[in-house]
Amino acid sequence: VIKEYCASPVTLKLRTSTSRYFADESTELTPRSMGIRLHRAFESAETRDDIFGTLDEMTIDGGLNREEVASLKAQVTDTLDNSVAGEWFDGSWQELHRERNILRPNTTSKRPDRVMTRGGEAVVIDYKFGEENNAYHRQIAEYIEILEQMGYTSVKGYIWYVPTGKIVQIEK
Repeated sequence: VIKEYCASPVTLKLRTSTSRYFADESTELTPRSMGIRLHRAFESAETRDDIFGTLDEMTIDGGLNREEVASLKAQVTDTLDNSVAGEWFDGSWQELHRERNILRPNTTSKRPDRVMTRGGEAVVIDYKFGEENNAYHRQIAEYIEILEQMGYTSVKGYIWYVPTGKIVQIEK
């Protein structure tokens, strides 16, 4: 019998990588469905070529038409060419974690969109497809704090508002 054993209640939730995509099955390309498709392209990408390849696959699959893909490619290229985001998809990171849970003791898990590391450096990014919201700043600040607790000495956090191309660096 174990008499002095501290345990916390298990509050894990299972979220499959595709479960959120089935909620928007309509053929009309709404801002929400566009955001879901772009998020899918980013989460599977290591480099910008990977993003463009996924967008091309969406054309083949019928999810997007050629004009939509051309517009999205231009939008993504503009952001990656003219901001810090270009480094996020240049293939130079030692480790890349996309949509991975960070399990923490005695609390809920966290799931940043993209975490890139090399040595003691870490960068965390969350993609947003709607309006700006201060709650997102707190979310990224929490991710930064968690990564610092994990031993990373130089941690940066960003929110990428994809539709506008705006990138906001978040301070802890």
